[in-house]
Amino acid sequence: MTATKLHVHPDRIELVNGSGCAFNLFGCPFVLVGLFMLLFVTLSAEHIEHHSLVERILAGAAGLAFMFAGALFAFGKSGIVIDKTESVIRRWNGLSSFRFVSDTFPLKDFSRFAIEQRDRNNYVVIIEGGNTTITLLSAHSHAVACEQAEQIGAFVPLECDDEVQPPSSVG
Repeated sequence: MTATKLHVHPDRIELVNGSGCAFNLFGCPFVLVGLFMLLFVTLSAEHIEHHSLVERILAGAAGLAFMFAGALFAFGKSGIVIDKTESVIRRWNGLSSFRFVSDTFPLKDFSRFAIEQRDRNNYVVIIEGGNTTITLLSAHSHAVACEQAEQIGAFVPLECDDEVQPPSSVG
């Protein structure tokens, strides 16, 4: 999971996960291959007569698929908005500034807000209720998870349970 950016507004908090630098660089070759395939199909169509229309359409579709996959890697984002005014949590996915809302949950349906340790250096802040669990963010240190959970707590009508056990001292 990539680093989560918190954008705090008076009536809502936005938690945005970007694709990160590695994925941005990983997506560029896909975009270039797709572009090359599209250019090859369109520019060579007049000069190569032995390719059928179906072959050119399939090659063009493959080029578009590569470009789309590259764009998702390079510009894909996801996030969560906790809105106090509307009392909802919205999960969304999108490309750069284009957001597509995928799920909306009423805040009143949630009964637990907590920090958990998933493994040695992975701390998550979750909110859950009923059969829905939403991972709000992931952090590499307990201190960062606590600090960000405190900011989120101003928008959630629940107390944050810190379920991380302090390391035991051997002695």
